[in-house]
Amino acid sequence: MDGSADGDEFLKAIYHLNELKTFQNAGIFIGDGDVAEVNSKKHLPLQVMDVVLGAMCFRLNDKHKERGIVAIIPGTCFNTSPAVPNWLNSVFSTLVINPSLPI
Repeated sequence: MDGSADGDEFLKAIYHLNELKTFQNAGIFIGDGDVAEVNSKKHLPLQVMDVVLGAMCFRLNDKHKERGIVAIIPGTCFNTSPAVPNWLNSVFSTLVINPSLPI
């Protein structure tokens, strides 16, 4: 990765997944060099994942409930619907990890 503290911490968390029984039972192993840094601006599917994961993080961390300076300007308040995160959760929860597929 880029050598930053966040990058190193992320790699430790990813490689720690190898120690989980669910990964071991599924035959999933993440080896050294299997994780690479990619510029998502050059890859449309990664841009989509950035937006989806960012939106899920925004909603799950209740950031939509925080009121900033923009909230006092009339017409700028909005309520986000829980329908999209709920739908994404239902889609992701039905996915089955297939160990024969390349990761």
